[in-house]
Amino acid sequence: MQGLTAEAIPEPAHHSDAAGQLELRAGAELVPFQAIQGFRDYSLEEHGVAYGGFAAGLLGVTGRLWLGIGASFAGLRGDWDGVSPHGPMGGWLLHVPLLVELGFPVGTEGSRAIGGLELGGMFAKLTNVYQGHLTNPTVNLRGRFLGLRGGYVLPIGEDLGLGALLGVRAGTFDQTNSGDPVENQGLPYLSIAVQLGLYFQP
Repeated sequence: MQGLTAEAIPEPAHHSDAAGQLELRAGAELVPFQAIQGFRDYSLEEHGVAYGGFAAGLLGVTGRLWLGIGASFAGLRGDWDGVSPHGPMGGWLLHVPLLVELGFPVGTEGSRAIGGLELGGMFAKLTNVYQGHLTNPTVNLRGRFLGLRGGYVLPIGEDLGLGALLGVRAGTFDQTNSGDPVENQGLPYLSIAVQLGLYFQP
């Protein structure tokens, strides 16, 4: 009677664990809507569209959790002349957030949905701003913000993906060059941002 021989049974394939993985991102950012509204001492009501770019680095902490830091810089232009004698608003916005994200595999292998938040500081300079009784058309701003974001990443190579994110940001600005005794603190800020970029895992 021949003895039974056990054949090696292959282990089931596992999804790759994100723990310890580094992801680098870079691409374009569009802010189709942003609003900064002031109520103290003089009116500061500015709206516009901003175009620029972003970069970020994230580390897989465990499973689907990613933590990192990012930065986005965009030049902006007001969408109306208002009553400023200097022309439409211009300037720039800089966001520097900490990023917390969850990634969920969906669809084809390597594709994933992303949901998360960003928390950090923001800096801005607005030009050609009508400031009521003031004559300086430049406003320097600094503040903090919280953002919610979601999107999708589609693999386009072994270590490369194409990702799109949509986010909503809200926070407050303080004017840093208002001078004494004029103040413009706690200016409410709201924006919608779209990011399209390359996602690389070295």
